Amino acid sequence: MANLTTTPTPAPTITTADAAALIGVNLDQVQALIRRRKLPAINVSSGTRPVYRLKHSDVLDFIERRSTTIEVGDE
Repeated sequence: MANLTTTPTPAPTITTADAAALIGVNLDQVQALIRRRKLPAINVSSGTRPVYRLKHSDVLDFIERRSTTIEVGDE
């Protein structure tokens, strides 16, 4: 009997620019969402300036949450 092992496939990641296009906002807004921890991201940079990648599924989840959230302003 053969011993079969499988390695899980990592989730596809996208750039912040791709995320901005999917969400319909600009790059600065995506970076602000990441800093405020509203949008999960992975820093893939080895330097001092962060370079983020986002799971495609996390961006789709964010879009879904945003489309079902009603924000009420101060009256």
